[in-house]
Amino acid sequence: MGQASDYTVTISADQTGYGMYFLNWQVTSGNYTHKEYYPFALLDDYTYQYNATSPFGIVQILGEDDISYDDSFSIVNKIGIASTRGAYMSSTYARNIEFLQKAKQKGIRIIPNGGLTDEKAQNYGAYFEDFIAGNEQNLASINGEPMDIVFQNYYDEFFAPSEIMANKYNKNHVIAGVSAGQTAWYQKLYDEGLWNQFEKISLHSYGIPYAPDNVSMLPYTWSMEGGLIRTVNALETLGDKPFMLDETGYHTAPDLRSVDLRTQADYNTRCFILGTSYGAEYTGTYCLLDYSNGGVGTILNDMEYHFGNFYYPDYYGRILPKPAGIAFAFMTRQLEGVTDITECEGLGTAEERIFKATTQNKGTIYVAWSNCGKLGNDTSSSSGLREPTMPWENQWEESTTVNFYAQTGSTVTVTDEMGKQIYSHVMTEADGGVIAITLTGATVYISGVQDTPIS
Repeated sequence: MGQASDYTVTISADQTGYGMYFLNWQVTSGNYTHKEYYPFALLDDYTYQYNATSPFGIVQILGEDDISYDDSFSIVNKIGIASTRGAYMSSTYARNIEFLQKAKQKGIRIIPNGGLTDEKAQNYGAYFEDFIAGNEQNLASINGEPMDIVFQNYYDEFFAPSEIMANKYNKNHVIAGVSAGQTAWYQKLYDEGLWNQFEKISLHSYGIPYAPDNVSMLPYTWSMEGGLIRTVNALETLGDKPFMLDETGYHTAPDLRSVDLRTQADYNTRCFILGTSYGAEYTGTYCLLDYSNGGVGTILNDMEYHFGNFYYPDYYGRILPKPAGIAFAFMTRQLEGVTDITECEGLGTAEERIFKATTQNKGTIYVAWSNCGKLGNDTSSSSGLREPTMPWENQWEESTTVNFYAQTGSTVTVTDEMGKQIYSHVMTEADGGVIAITLTGATVYISGVQDTPIS
């Protein structure tokens, strides 16, 4: 056996160096070579002040019996998760109470799981304000089962008992996760007289593997933005009420029906902006850690397993980040205190998506991206192994420019979704009050501009 030795590498970064990093280690000794891939992130110290009103969350802070809640909550504090789901993930009462108490101490709003029974309501009900029973029951009708049968099963098994318990425990009654915002399901609830018997809607809208706002997919069931449009239309037609988008997101399995790591970050960020702009009181991507509903451990080709914003704890118990988790952290910092997100219809073309975010402490920030170029996952959903694009490689080869407006003397900054400033310019009279901003499929945050000409 060779002599052991220690080797230390010090990495320094200034304030412009925040973001996602990847170390590829290769250690060679004699006839053996060891390779290790190590993702990590640098985030500034930040104290969130407006979490109580933040519309941004991540579904399911995994708390199985073999994972420390302290590890998960250290991430929660760092990246600004304001809401989560999963009031009783563990099989033991003590572990669930531990989770709920920690979440309450951190000021995190709990969206309860769908499988809420009378016993669980008694044990855990004091920790949440909404009552959800069931989960995506309408999915059976999307998959071809007769609507009448699906509805009756849902009513008998979930709706009627949940209505009783919502009243019993004085909670908001939330219609169980409506998959894809199915118009026929909303209409069925209305026709059967249930529409006015619940206070809120829980929406689950996915677009995997297509971009959330892929226009060609809008008419189809599995369109993320399509689900939002169908839900808003139902509210306008059948009667208005609050709704939450408490499941959306993308997975990163090595399959053609999944997306690359950086694409997950790009698309998840779009989901948060779109959800809030359509009026969702809360948007949550699924989920905090890679996790399979069928069990635990690493499952390479199971798409259900790879939704996490962070990896499942490794051999040493480390929770390592994906780009999506760091993009979430920067979004919650950049848009903290957001009170409204509205799309700017007058800027750019139909390819560009530009949103005006009004915040309580940072003024107006514009969030933008372009659909001028499409990735492979956005043009085909065939199955088979996918050769991944490394997350440090620029996958967006096409770009467009959009004119914004800014006052002479103002500083215009453009920051990418990882927190790195990519452009800064002090406006002069020679600019004529107009500045061109380059957009790709990756979200950017723009400050110091406005969407109307300088008067």
